[in-house]
Amino acid sequence: LHNENLHPNPQPSLFQVLASHVCKRWREVAIGNPSLWSVIEFRGGTEDLERSKVYLERSKRAALTIYIDLAIDEADRDEEEEEILSTLETAKEHDLYKDLDEFLHLIQPQYQCWRVLEVMVSHYLLMHLVLETLTACPGAPVLETLQLYLYDEHVDDEHFHPAQYRQQDFVLLNGDVPRLPRVALWGVHLNWTKSTFLSGLTELELAYHAMDVRPSFRDFLRILRTSPDLESLSLCQSGPAGMPSDWLDSVVGSGVDAESTSMGSEAPLSITLPIVDLVLAFLPPDYLVALLDRISTPKVQSLALDFDNGDYKDFLRRI
Repeated sequence: LHNENLHPNPQPSLFQVLASHVCKRWREVAIGNPSLWSVIEFRGGTEDLERSKVYLERSKRAALTIYIDLAIDEADRDEEEEEILSTLETAKEHDLYKDLDEFLHLIQPQYQCWRVLEVMVSHYLLMHLVLETLTACPGAPVLETLQLYLYDEHVDDEHFHPAQYRQQDFVLLNGDVPRLPRVALWGVHLNWTKSTFLSGLTELELAYHAMDVRPSFRDFLRILRTSPDLESLSLCQSGPAGMPSDWLDSVVGSGVDAESTSMGSEAPLSITLPIVDLVLAFLPPDYLVALLDRISTPKVQSLALDFDNGDYKDFLRRI
């Protein structure tokens, strides 16, 4: 699962550039076709920034597909660079941060045209800069895919780091994303209670969340229940926070009638999902068993499992 091949980056297409260089007529046609310039890929550096400016100008009001890839291979990560990018004061002077900041300022005014936004970084402060930009936008009326990937090999199972960013009081895009069916959040947590825009989903991927920043069971259920057409669910070292006692408290403690939780049944607070693709990875056996006691998936056709060492016999019996 922790394999970038699962989310391959599209290779830059030079067709539109080549077409615009054939002759005067071809150049007029190419430059006059906004859809040819609607896929923008940013990997840092002056050349990408200049290219992005040209593409944004030529794309006019076409729906935009935006890929930001500033991820660094684990083998290439440098200790000095890690230190620089670990605090906001020093990160602001790093080329990666400055390049990303400039690129985000370029695309932010085009928020009404974003159709796909995929971001891949290896440092949380870079991702936080993206989150701040998304928070400053009043909405994204045509956004259909939001994928935020933080590649960090050192995720703490219990506590989120850096701790000063554990509390998220903002809501992305003012919660105004009426056409958003596909969401992936790797190592990126939100204010789950306020993020009611996480509804009407067809694909949901939650991965690499420390226990103290996972959604409560109440919020987790709300996301699932308000997505009646959910087709794909992936939980990789993520899911509702806590264990069954915490799950019940998160619902009953929020003003829900205790009798409505079916406390006498074997699977209280249960839900049946229509998903056909299910991924479960890097979750402890007792957690998985408790989760499957409460989530029924009778239509699953594709099941992917990836676990560390442990006794998963009870889980296997459940499925």
